[in-house]
Amino acid sequence: GQIAAVWEQVLNVNQKSIGIYDNFFDLGGDSIKIIQVSGQLKKILEKEIPVTTFFEYPTIYTLAEFLMRQQNSSQDPGGEYDEDEEMVRSRQLEDGKSRRLHRRNRRKN
Repeated sequence: GQIAAVWEQVLNVNQKSIGIYDNFFDLGGDSIKIIQVSGQLKKILEKEIPVTTFFEYPTIYTLAEFLMRQQNSSQDPGGEYDEDEEMVRSRQLEDGKSRRLHRRNRRKN
């Protein structure tokens, strides 16, 4: 697919040697190459992809899945999925657990 073709070009490897579950960084990718991949995919997909996305989704499979979810949510306004909101909620839950644990430990002392 398109992602594999871009990886092949940027990483200078044969596309046949890239599997959909191969990690970008294990194939020789780094932050400079991510910027190149991001720029090329932006041209192809006509969509801005934050560089941090590639750290969160470092395989062709996970990145393609993420991009498909993004595309589907933008086509279905009723079922919008905002990953940032989910991350914030997750962080808030973790913060709440930490505060409760801290209070519990303080009571014991």
